[in-house]
Amino acid sequence: MSNPFKYGDIAYQDLQLVNRQTMSQQGFNPTAWLTIAATLQLIPITAGECKRVCSFLPFVFSPIDIPMPIAITSFSPGKNTLFIDGQWKQHTYIPAAVRRYPFALADTNKEGKRLLYIDSTALDENHNNKLFDDKGENNKTLEEAIRHCKGFDVEIHQTVEMVELINSIGLFKETQLLITSKEGIEKKTSPFKIIDVEKLNKISDSDILRLQKSRALMMIHAHIISMSQIEFIARKSL
Repeated sequence: MSNPFKYGDIAYQDLQLVNRQTMSQQGFNPTAWLTIAATLQLIPITAGECKRVCSFLPFVFSPIDIPMPIAITSFSPGKNTLFIDGQWKQHTYIPAAVRRYPFALADTNKEGKRLLYIDSTALDENHNNKLFDDKGENNKTLEEAIRHCKGFDVEIHQTVEMVELINSIGLFKETQLLITSKEGIEKKTSPFKIIDVEKLNKISDSDILRLQKSRALMMIHAHIISMSQIEFIARKSL
């Protein structure tokens, strides 16, 4: 099926609606996220995660009408510098978009009802980690997946409100980086958006208060701090 997600999509290949009639005997691989995590160069994050991410990854904003925060794990496509020897780097935060895989919620009807989907590539009928129990009820792991996906959705909507406020104040600017590899080869990144610090320093007290009350100011500060990680990630990935 076509992908119904507008934000938070990472690497879904074949999304199927979770259905107790057709998937009553299906299990899934709970470590499937490790396969897709290894190649995640860019990871969507929410405003609530920015503070946890900024100390070890730079995050920027997508170059679209509603710029959303995206963590950069590498400047080389298909490479994730946090993925070491088949595992996520120990004691390092794993973003919610990665942890929710292979599940996700999506709008599927005119009423906007949110339904749970799973990437069918993670399904495994022989796996003991079943979606449903013998009575056809959700297993504990499925209930946890639903809770996590719902929480992620809430975080996304809160993030949208914050970036819309930042955008309305005019604090985003589009830019590109010129990254130099160890061999001295220069590489220009794709365009993305960042906070214009010069404009930030000139906004009114009333706008500062609006940003503070919405918690958008915390995301802005985390973003500015995170940009100091760019050189480190560039050295590790190029």
